[in-house]
Amino acid sequence: MNSVFGLDIGTRNVVGTVGYQNDDKEFVITAQYVREHETRAMLDGQIHDIGRVAKTIKEVKDELEKQT
Repeated sequence: MNSVFGLDIGTRNVVGTVGYQNDDKEFVITAQYVREHETRAMLDGQIHDIGRVAKTIKEVKDELEKQT
Protein backbone atom coordinates (compact mmCIF):
# COMPACT_ATOMS: atom_id res chain seq x y z
CA MET A 1 0.00 0.00 0.00
CA ASN A 2 1.41 3.38 -1.04
CA SER A 3 0.07 5.98 1.36
CA VAL A 4 -0.04 9.64 0.46
CA PHE A 5 -0.09 12.65 2.77
CA GLY A 6 -2.08 15.78 2.01
CA LEU A 7 -1.91 19.07 3.87
CA ASP A 8 -4.26 22.05 3.59
CA ILE A 9 -3.01 25.21 5.28
CA GLY A 10 -6.05 27.43 5.59
CA THR A 11 -6.74 30.78 7.17
CA ARG A 12 -8.46 29.24 10.23
CA ASN A 13 -6.97 25.76 10.45
CA VAL A 14 -4.60 23.13 9.11
CA VAL A 15 -6.00 19.81 7.86
CA GLY A 16 -3.81 16.78 7.35
CA THR A 17 -4.99 13.62 5.59
CA VAL A 18 -3.33 10.24 4.99
CA GLY A 19 -4.74 7.65 2.64
CA TYR A 20 -4.30 5.46 -0.40
CA GLN A 21 -5.98 4.64 -3.70
CA ASN A 22 -7.63 1.21 -3.81
CA ASP A 23 -8.01 -1.08 -6.82
CA ASP A 24 -11.28 0.65 -7.77
CA LYS A 25 -9.40 4.00 -7.98
CA GLU A 26 -11.20 5.31 -4.89
CA PHE A 27 -9.25 7.28 -2.29
CA VAL A 28 -9.44 5.62 1.14
CA ILE A 29 -8.68 7.86 4.13
CA THR A 30 -6.74 6.08 6.87
CA ALA A 31 -6.12 9.10 9.12
CA GLN A 32 -7.18 12.73 9.34
CA TYR A 33 -6.56 15.53 11.82
CA VAL A 34 -7.68 19.17 11.99
CA ARG A 35 -5.99 21.80 14.14
CA GLU A 36 -6.99 25.47 14.39
CA HIS A 37 -4.31 28.14 14.36
CA GLU A 38 -3.73 29.41 17.91
CA THR A 39 -3.39 33.02 16.74
CA ARG A 40 -4.05 35.01 13.60
CA ALA A 41 -0.93 33.54 11.99
CA MET A 42 -2.80 33.43 8.67
CA LEU A 43 -4.68 36.42 7.30
CA ASP A 44 -6.66 36.31 4.05
CA GLY A 45 -4.94 33.08 3.01
CA GLN A 46 -1.42 34.43 3.51
CA ILE A 47 1.08 33.38 6.18
CA HIS A 48 1.93 36.23 8.54
CA ASP A 49 3.77 34.26 11.23
CA ILE A 50 5.80 31.44 9.70
CA GLY A 51 6.95 30.08 13.08
CA ARG A 52 3.43 29.67 14.46
CA VAL A 53 2.10 28.11 11.25
CA ALA A 54 5.07 25.70 11.21
CA LYS A 55 4.30 24.73 14.83
CA THR A 56 0.69 23.93 13.92
CA ILE A 57 1.82 21.88 10.90
CA LYS A 58 4.20 19.89 13.12
CA GLU A 59 1.37 19.16 15.58
CA VAL A 60 -0.82 17.89 12.72
CA LYS A 61 2.02 15.75 11.35
CA ASP A 62 2.82 14.30 14.78
CA GLU A 63 -0.83 13.38 15.39
CA LEU A 64 -1.13 11.70 11.98
CA GLU A 65 2.03 9.69 12.71
CA LYS A 66 0.44 8.49 15.95
CA GLN A 67 -2.74 7.49 14.09
CA THR A 68 -0.87 5.56 11.43
